[in-house]
Amino acid sequence: MSDQIPSEPWWQPAIKLFVQVSGWIVGPVLIAVFFGRWLDEHFHTEPWLLLGCVAVAFAITNIGMIKQVKKYSADMEKLDKIKNDKL
Repeated sequence: MSDQIPSEPWWQPAIKLFVQVSGWIVGPVLIAVFFGRWLDEHFHTEPWLLLGCVAVAFAITNIGMIKQVKKYSADMEKLDKIKNDKL
C-alpha cells in the first residue's frame, strides 16, 4: 500500500473484502466436493473420502480467511495512520 490516501469510494474496500472472503468459502469447498466424490467413485469408499476432503477444505478455508482478514486489517491500520498524520 502506498503512502497516499486512495481516492476510491468508501464502500469499495468492504466489497473487495467480501468478495475475497466469499471466494475462500466457496472455492475450497466446491473443489473438495467434486474431488471427494470422484475419489469415492474411484475407490468405492462412499462417503468417507468426500467427508475427508470437505474437512480439509474447511481447514484451508479458515486459514485463508484468517490470513485475508489480517492483511486487510493491517492495510486499514496503515490507512488510518496516514489519515491521522495528515490531520
